[in-house]
Amino acid sequence: LFEAEDLVASEKAKACLVTRNEFVAHYQLNPSEGGYIRPDIAQFGLTWGTPKAVIEQLVPIVEAISVITRNTGFAWQIYDEQNEKIVNDLVLALGGSAS
Repeated sequence: LFEAEDLVASEKAKACLVTRNEFVAHYQLNPSEGGYIRPDIAQFGLTWGTPKAVIEQLVPIVEAISVITRNTGFAWQIYDEQNEKIVNDLVLALGGSAS
C-alpha cells in the first residue's frame, strides 16, 4: 500500500499524468511537412525515461494485486515487447523511423 501511495505522489507519476492529459488525450501533435514534430516533453516535466521508471515502480504493485485477486502473475516481458511494437508502429505512422 505504501509503495502505491508513494508512486501516486511522485513527481514522475504526476509528469506522466500531465503528459497524458495534455499530449496523448488531446492529441497535441504539431504537423509539419512529411510528418509530425515530436513534442518537447520537457514542457510536461517528463524525460524519455520517466514512463519506464514509473512502470518499473508499478511492477510489484501490479504483481501483488494479481496474486491477491487472480492467483496469477503478469507477463512483463511480453508487455514490453507489445509496447515497443505499438510505439514503433505509431512513429512509422507519423512519418518517422522506428528504432
